[in-house]
Amino acid sequence: MDSKTRLRYYLLILCFPLFIVLHGLNEYPGLMAIPAVGKLAVNYILIALGVGVVSELIFREFSRALAYACLLLTIFFFFGVLKDFTDRYDWLKALTPYRFMLPGIAALTVLAAILLKRLARPPARFARLLATLLVVFIVVESASFAYGYLIAGPPDHGLTERDKKTIENIRIPPGSPKPFVFWIISDEYSASSVMKERWGYDNPLDSLLRGKGFFVADSAMSAYNNTLYSVNSILHMRYVDSIRNHSIVNYADAVLRRQQLKDNPVVEVFRRNGYAIENHAIYDLKDHPTAAVKEFYSESTRLINDQTLFERTRRDIGWGLTHILSGNKAYYDSVDMTQSLIKLVDSRNKILKESLRAAQRRRDDPQPAFFMFHLMYTHAPFIFKADGSFDFSTDWKQGASKYAPNIHYSNQIINNMIDSIMSMYEGRDFVIILQGDHGFKFAESDPLFESASCKILYAVYCSDKDYAFWDHSVNAVNSFRLLFNKYFDARLPLLPGMANNIFPR
Repeated sequence: MDSKTRLRYYLLILCFPLFIVLHGLNEYPGLMAIPAVGKLAVNYILIALGVGVVSELIFREFSRALAYACLLLTIFFFFGVLKDFTDRYDWLKALTPYRFMLPGIAALTVLAAILLKRLARPPARFARLLATLLVVFIVVESASFAYGYLIAGPPDHGLTERDKKTIENIRIPPGSPKPFVFWIISDEYSASSVMKERWGYDNPLDSLLRGKGFFVADSAMSAYNNTLYSVNSILHMRYVDSIRNHSIVNYADAVLRRQQLKDNPVVEVFRRNGYAIENHAIYDLKDHPTAAVKEFYSESTRLINDQTLFERTRRDIGWGLTHILSGNKAYYDSVDMTQSLIKLVDSRNKILKESLRAAQRRRDDPQPAFFMFHLMYTHAPFIFKADGSFDFSTDWKQGASKYAPNIHYSNQIINNMIDSIMSMYEGRDFVIILQGDHGFKFAESDPLFESASCKILYAVYCSDKDYAFWDHSVNAVNSFRLLFNKYFDARLPLLPGMANNIFPR
């Protein structure tokens, strides 16, 4: 290729990464930070240029090199799309496991190179078609990006007008107490009735809490059996929009819900009423990044990156290839599993320690505070025995048989945490809301899936011991409506329970 042809060749090659990035931004508006996407674009440009150089070295002719480079880049950037399509149908999924797909892709690239080499004449018309399509795709995506980001602007995932209207007049009456509020979620903590029915476990926590002066609901429900949706509904004080029963929780929707959590009505009400915000949950808030360990889909660029051959393969089977050349793969895999479980324990302990330190720091503070704690000791993988020692026989799957021992150990942690808070804030106005975000994640084939997945632990402590606002059938979506009605004179109507709770998959 002469210099002019080579320039045209590489400009066309660069259309690939540019199209992928622009298409991702247009498909998921407002969900990805532009700087992070820019860094991803640089990586893609380097990959595309590398593919272009290899293809040029193999063929040294414009149309053959362009056709082969486009084939390689299509496989690389659209592998995830193909895998998602085949996984959607059982008959295709059975034919396309990685042990067939990866060798098949390798064979296809070799065969395509041989065929292009042996062509009597260069595929000039095909190359012109490819060039035209690349330019058209770039023009369309660029126009869509310009309109969506520069003219109309990306969607705002903050407070909606409905949310703003709900909270606009919620103010603590002059002279009324401003209690410290501790909202403690114990993730995946089921109601005691469920534990008795499924595991024959008599949970002592309810009676322990009642002995400390708590109101403990015996028929409390979460709105959803998924943390992202349940926490969203609680902090927005309403049911989540645009969700159907048994809808699949894909990564894009998970990122959207995480974005919506950042700016929510509950935190805004506390902020407007002069509260400090102590975020020790597992997600960030606007102006209040978590001091704990983020566990909610924090890498939004995965919306694009997980579609590539390398990232999708690494995500799905990379763990299984780590020690494939070692002398004892099973042993080293078990060591990795143990180390990952220990790391998980460390992160869970960090959340607990940081939460208690935050409560300690503000015990004498004249400014009231809203504390958000999210404990993970009752969430899979269930890695504790009843005495608190590690159970290294567990794994990342839902282990129903290991749930009750984790509850037993978690009760000790929760009990000690409650005692610490009550001791620190003795003589002050404070509220503790302790709840599960959802119940145990039963398999959909389990008879208890529909009836028990949303039955949760729910207990509330008010230092004035007045629980007239709460009843035993409380739905968690009303948690802060109840609190604001009692202390902020909000007079918010309680939302009725849904006829059927929603079970996202």
